[in-house]
Amino acid sequence: MPSLWETLEVLRAIVDTARADDLERQPEAVRTRYEPYAASYFVIEAVKRVEQRLINELRAGRPVTGYLSAEFGYGKTATAVYLWKRCLDSGLVAVPPFLFRQLKDIMQATKGWLEYQLRHTQPVMVAELREVYNVRAEHSVDELAREIAQEGISEAKAKAIVQKHIARRRDVMTTQSLLDFLRDATVLAQRAGFKGLVIFADEIQDFIRVEDTGARDAIQTLSELVKGVRAMTSIPLGVMFTMPVNPTETAVEEQAGDIMQRMRERGTALRLQDAYGREFPEELWDHLCRSFGDEEARHAVEERTLKALGQLCERKDLSNGPRTVINAFKRISQHYQQNRRPYTPIDLMEDYLQGHIVFEGREAKITGTLRQLMELPSVRNNRRYQQAVKLLAAFPQGVDEEKAGELYDVIVDLADKERWLGEHITQLSEGYALTRLQRSPEPRPILDEIIRDFRRRWHYSYTEFHKLQLAAVGFITEILPMLFPKRASGQYANFGGHKSPDHDAHGVAYVMLDGCFERLSPRFPYRKVCVSVGTDVERLSRFQPPDEDIDLDFRFFLELPEDEEAPVHIVSANRDRRVDFHLNLRRTFGRQFPIELSFLHDIMAPERTSAQVLLGLSMRMREWLEEHPDTSKADKQMIEAQRQALHRYAAQLLLPDSSDPSKVQTIGITVSGAEQRVIESAFETKCAELYPEYKPLMVTKE
Repeated sequence: MPSLWETLEVLRAIVDTARADDLERQPEAVRTRYEPYAASYFVIEAVKRVEQRLINELRAGRPVTGYLSAEFGYGKTATAVYLWKRCLDSGLVAVPPFLFRQLKDIMQATKGWLEYQLRHTQPVMVAELREVYNVRAEHSVDELAREIAQEGISEAKAKAIVQKHIARRRDVMTTQSLLDFLRDATVLAQRAGFKGLVIFADEIQDFIRVEDTGARDAIQTLSELVKGVRAMTSIPLGVMFTMPVNPTETAVEEQAGDIMQRMRERGTALRLQDAYGREFPEELWDHLCRSFGDEEARHAVEERTLKALGQLCERKDLSNGPRTVINAFKRISQHYQQNRRPYTPIDLMEDYLQGHIVFEGREAKITGTLRQLMELPSVRNNRRYQQAVKLLAAFPQGVDEEKAGELYDVIVDLADKERWLGEHITQLSEGYALTRLQRSPEPRPILDEIIRDFRRRWHYSYTEFHKLQLAAVGFITEILPMLFPKRASGQYANFGGHKSPDHDAHGVAYVMLDGCFERLSPRFPYRKVCVSVGTDVERLSRFQPPDEDIDLDFRFFLELPEDEEAPVHIVSANRDRRVDFHLNLRRTFGRQFPIELSFLHDIMAPERTSAQVLLGLSMRMREWLEEHPDTSKADKQMIEAQRQALHRYAAQLLLPDSSDPSKVQTIGITVSGAEQRVIESAFETKCAELYPEYKPLMVTKE
């Protein structure tokens, strides 16, 4: 049996989910990979209740559906692996967690795993399973072919179309064919001596894809699947799903709340992030020490470090819950084996600072706060103050004299002598704490209302055309004045001409600007620039400025490439006044919002919040203010301030750092900087190229 240290060393905080074809091609390897996670899993009471309810329902011969939801880091897959192993050990055919991207994945995974179990128990039934699988798969093809044939196409040709889709790895599985197969597979499992069949479909956000236009249909399909399983009276078939709370659970709740409610009523649904409390790290460490019979391990970490982890674990804005705890445990193991002394709360904060423990969330509050405070003059050269700051950061809910030990007086000195109390330090019921690590202020009801309303409209009401129009209008009205700063009254530099755009015969929007960037006005004063914006590549490509007497022609193509990380393309020809900017509306912030956009994170997921979404939200905020003229002045100012933040970060996504070739690629022109600086450098490059001998007669107005 491996030691606790060996187990922690190889155990990964993230469980890699198998694919459906893995269960068909190498089921034994999947089992071998999953079982160590199931063995080391520490089950909390809420999960025990789901386990008991799930197994009891199936062993009683009843169908059951359920789900596990949580944000990143709360162990959805690890919990599903644990439940899978418990079901397996209870005499059920338990299909281990697999990535659920298409309906056919469920059929393939179930067939693959059931065949694996039959080979070890009733090998004579394998051929029957394969026959059932082939019949139901073919039935899906026939169903779709008949649907297509209703459009006036011959059935033979319709079937050829379906087969072509299959060859391209597209999903042609129908819900009814899948349900029929699952019923047949469950009956086969019972005949082979098993108590029933349960399936663990992981990461269903890959099936629903809330950001796609087909999300509504996918949710409807999910609803049909759940209702179909529940309708199988006296068939012990179970299906368990895992999903993130945002955006997937929220989206399903909005469209198909009835099935979610029924799963919760049966006791087989659990939001994991609400189930983990402050006591989890201490209980898990105790469980591991007892499981491995390793009393020495109890001396590897201070008790107060586990309490600090508990405070962090219950804060979703400071940790990834169980995933952060597992990462910390790995560091405890490595630290003890290298140093042979207990791991302290200060060691924990050092690991945060050094990146050994990474919070993959929306705000890096701990590391950001630590770095800011450690750079203050009173702390920079004072080692005791540095230790006190790290200790405070380890206990965001407060550190008292018992936990602080010898550093308590140092914390008091920071609070009183250095006058940090009220600015950097606050007093909570549990002791002193850092002000910047406190929970966000109460949400503003109006702002939350607008964002929730926008989210519903974006996913369920707005057409793709409307979304593009919102982005185009937002870019013209809000981003262009940032890229070409407006000339103030009495000012010579910057640009005049900002107004509602004109449109050519094809509907392309454009404005005629005159002026120059302040930095360049001594060299190239008063230039006429035609700026056009479009979402239709063909129309904008044909656009010609209405006035031939212009110096520069800047065209902004707002595009939706398949790859959200696709680079911006900036294209121009030598001595050509035209510059084309191909901007990527799909670019997002990945897993983490900038701090200024943290007001979004309770409702929107950063990995789904693209430049297009930011512009759309800004336009919806403006529209909301027009619809509610009686909004208070304070709320208007607050909403406008948030709109300005949306504009700044939309520009950041649309015009990233041009020195990074993975983000910006140029053809025929050299640019530098990011955001507005990219436009300014393109302006400078073209003016120098077109007017190399130009010398202004006057650079300021009299």
